Amino acid sequence: MRSVALLLLAVLCVSELNATELNDGVLTRIVKDFRDVGDEAKDQFSFLIALDPGQCTSYQENLYLNCGKRSKLPSISKTPDDFNVSLNYMAVYPDKGQACSEYKILFNKREGKRVSEWFGKNIKVLQKGGCVIFFTENTPCTYKCFSGKPKTDIAAPLLSNPFDSWRTDGDIDVHKYFVYGEVYDIDKEKNKPWVIHHFQCMDEFAVDPHGSFLFRQCQENLLCRHCDRQNDYCVNL
Repeated sequence: MRSVALLLLAVLCVSELNATELNDGVLTRIVKDFRDVGDEAKDQFSFLIALDPGQCTSYQENLYLNCGKRSKLPSISKTPDDFNVSLNYMAVYPDKGQACSEYKILFNKREGKRVSEWFGKNIKVLQKGGCVIFFTENTPCTYKCFSGKPKTDIAAPLLSNPFDSWRTDGDIDVHKYFVYGEVYDIDKEKNKPWVIHHFQCMDEFAVDPHGSFLFRQCQENLLCRHCDRQNDYCVNL
């Protein structure tokens, strides 16, 4: 199993943490499950998964729900259309040279809505709160997903439904996490600071107006370093 450090963006309560906060061990196990079923010929995939409060704090067998059936392990597909109600996750590969995997979830349309919006409308597990993980194996690329262009930059959909409705300041607490496995190869040398900068800009411009993204900053493939913000930590898979 690969050991990589994650940058984890989390919307958390300003005061005490509650039962919907994601346990590190649960995150580690879920990412491992997806990597175990992933195509070895493909080094990139993304998934979006919603968990109820109990699933956020303790890993449960048969966690993955798709088409009304539960399974011990998830599946990763070429298209989000392979994931249907009842469901609690979707996971896709990119189309090389055409569409990034995170693009398919954040921008592709389904029944007249963005796929992520369709997902938010159809999942049922968050009715009593919980947590949502948006994972991508490699960071969104700076030349497209961080380009500032409205049709490709990921900031716009992260400002929109359903992400802006998953929050911790209402009657139902839903914590949301953006996690990546490692910095995309093209961006590792010169653009890694820009990747961090872009996430910081999303924080400054209030991706969640009633919360804040807390940055989990790590050195890749190394033990956790001292982070700038209090309560930051790293997750090593």
